[in-house]
Amino acid sequence: MENTSNVLRCVAQPGLRIHTAQFDPVICFGKDFTFWLGPKTGSGLEGLEEDCDTRSLRLITIDFSAVEFINCYQDGEGSFKGEEKLDRLKLSGRIRHGPSVAVGLLRNYGLYDAKSALERIHKDTGITYIDFPGRVLRDPEGFRCIVFLHRSDGGWRLWYYRLDDIFGTGDFTAVSQELAA
Repeated sequence: MENTSNVLRCVAQPGLRIHTAQFDPVICFGKDFTFWLGPKTGSGLEGLEEDCDTRSLRLITIDFSAVEFINCYQDGEGSFKGEEKLDRLKLSGRIRHGPSVAVGLLRNYGLYDAKSALERIHKDTGITYIDFPGRVLRDPEGFRCIVFLHRSDGGWRLWYYRLDDIFGTGDFTAVSQELAA
């Protein structure tokens, strides 16, 4: 495992490949959840463009031995809000994995449990939280949110986190380098 203050990467291991899976915010979280449309300063209901990393939408299979887990903290910095984290991720140029990757990881966990990619990532890095900001959601109250996986009580759970909330040093994001053309 590569471990700097801001980046963790799993050692290349067989079996860390997963397939992405369809994500529907209504099925996962309930009525009135949708993908964010338009600018972040809007209501999330107008506009034609989602706040989305379209490169993530093209991913079908992910090799998690090549994925980086970053927290976006800068030396000496305290906590910061999710919108700042998202802005930093966008500036990094890395592919921000989206909810379909989270659902793929959760399905892999359901099939392989202790031998799943999530458990291997946890074992190799100690990570218990991974967010997937490749596609921003709008919750029923109009807040911008991202999907995350959290390990608690010995299992992994899928949920969402509002981008106006504070993120901590243990809140890692799954990203990859740019795809080759």
